[in-house]
Amino acid sequence: MSLLPADWAYHRVRKLGVPMVLDIHSSQVKPLSDAAYELLPYATGEEDGDLRERVVTRYGPHAVEAALKELGALATSGFITRPDLKLGRRIAAAPTPLKVMFLHVAHDCNLACRYCFAGQGSYRARVEYMTPGVAQAAVDLLMRESDEEGALIRFFGGEPLLNFDLMRTVVAYAKERARALGKKLNFSIFTNATVITDEIARFLAENNFEILISLDGPPRTNDRMRVQRNGEPSYHLVIEGVKTLRRYIAGRHIGCRVVLTPQDLDLVEIVGHILGLGIWKVMFGKVWETGSEPYAFKPVDVERLKAGFTEIAATYTDSVLRGKFHWLGINPLGGFIFRQLEGGNKDVYHCLAGRKSAAVTPSGDIWPCFHFVGRERFHLGHVTTGINESVRQRFVQNYSENRKSCRSCWARYLCGGGCPANHLARYGDITKANPVQCDIDRHVLELSMYAYARVVREAPHLLERLKVIGHIKEGYYSDKGFVEHLETAFRLPEEAEQ
Repeated sequence: MSLLPADWAYHRVRKLGVPMVLDIHSSQVKPLSDAAYELLPYATGEEDGDLRERVVTRYGPHAVEAALKELGALATSGFITRPDLKLGRRIAAAPTPLKVMFLHVAHDCNLACRYCFAGQGSYRARVEYMTPGVAQAAVDLLMRESDEEGALIRFFGGEPLLNFDLMRTVVAYAKERARALGKKLNFSIFTNATVITDEIARFLAENNFEILISLDGPPRTNDRMRVQRNGEPSYHLVIEGVKTLRRYIAGRHIGCRVVLTPQDLDLVEIVGHILGLGIWKVMFGKVWETGSEPYAFKPVDVERLKAGFTEIAATYTDSVLRGKFHWLGINPLGGFIFRQLEGGNKDVYHCLAGRKSAAVTPSGDIWPCFHFVGRERFHLGHVTTGINESVRQRFVQNYSENRKSCRSCWARYLCGGGCPANHLARYGDITKANPVQCDIDRHVLELSMYAYARVVREAPHLLERLKVIGHIKEGYYSDKGFVEHLETAFRLPEEAEQ
């Protein structure tokens, strides 16, 4: 009789020297001792006593006895979970309220980024600005389609601040409608930050905007791809915008989206530069091959990209363990840690696109997300007529358990099947996973597991204290006050007594 269930669905990995195991059906991770890691197939009955004897020879009988107790505790502690075979079907059958609306107030941009998926802001069509009538109809649709938990309006473009007057109108109207209906409403913006003034920064602060800035790192990295219409660099304009924002808004409410290209994969330098600007959140995007672009990732670049993520994961983990709390906003590493602290969860979808989020363009047309704009077979409706349920169902039914390429993958409940827009760009099919992207995603997930496992193993006292960050979400008080709060929460008992 095996020590652990013979049909247990698990993934074991040794990443950067740290052995650990993932319970696939709960998305929970546990670090393991070296002996327990090697004995795991014996404990599940997958291998016989020969494996045990080899481990005894390597680590000694006492270490093996301790390792078997360690593995047995996985079952008795409730770490091992049974599969929920109807999870995806049940989630797909549940209501799909609209949670997020990307409001494309301007299909125009003052930059001409070389890798821009949106054709320098116009989505390869004519320059167009949203009107108040379309914007109000979009807000009305969001209010009808959202539930009591409320919704988020994300201003998007192009560069949305080119239509700032409309943004002010929309915010006032949306807040009035939400108040009348008793719904929560939040705002965010994707911006290149080059046109931010004190007036704009005050407005964003007063309305509690979460801000995501496009910046690729230090000047030489950023200005290789992100240039003005006249070909001149844009970095200095972005930095002026960031400085203006930081006069009114705490850095933890400002994020940065970095688009990686094969030309520059020094992620540690990029992240260090952005954190040095007082920005606390960093996320990464990538340009994927759609033609002959020299800046797009191709299969030959994958190992270099993975090496870049490995380096940033090691630096990230060392920084967090040294108490550099602002590094916690580096995603997906930080997001994974907080997900573990919340007990893990199972994502059968990669994102909300087409199901619970939608993008509205200046014409009032609705699309699953900004990456789908102009792809007619994914036209989701119009603000005056509502959402086309048959198109929405294509995304609702595209859960990971319903896709052949995902059913046997250990990461299926962590990545949710990958970005459907990426799959579409690669294969013309949102249900067919891109194996190159999957390889990278699995590598980054294992690095995220590594970061969490090291915190568990080396600084378990931090785990409960890390939760404090998840509870401090409201208010625009200063970073100084926020850091003091964190330093108090993270202070070790012996430090507090001094």
